[in-house]
Amino acid sequence: MRKITDIRFAESLAEIMNASRVSPEQMAEIAGVSVAAVYKWLSGSNEIRLSRLIAIANHYGYSLEYVAGRSTDGRRVPPRVCANFGAAVRRALASHGKTTYTLRKHGFGSRYLHNWDGGADPLLGTMLRLTGIIECTLDELTGN
Repeated sequence: MRKITDIRFAESLAEIMNASRVSPEQMAEIAGVSVAAVYKWLSGSNEIRLSRLIAIANHYGYSLEYVAGRSTDGRRVPPRVCANFGAAVRRALASHGKTTYTLRKHGFGSRYLHNWDGGADPLLGTMLRLTGIIECTLDELTGN
């Protein structure tokens, strides 16, 4: 089966589950998904969406960077929400001196922001690409 996600997330999720002695069934309940979805995340064959990443991070009190496997800093952080991902992306762009044109140059047309403004839930791979383009962390990207 083709691996489509960054393996660091799968490793981080497995580490979090092992450290907290949580079964895939319990993690599915925490994230609000099926048990099959958790197994796909663990194998790297499926990407996690922002809302599910936030649910896990909030449950354990970790940063999105830590849950995604991009940081080894497991310190506790306040709970977060990302009600409008499009607005959060615009804030991240502005705080890093970039414009939406930067996104368009990298293949993120206006339909992406429009969909995110409408409540679309981005995949982890999309968010990781955006952090590279904007040069920010996942927590900055989501407004946290």
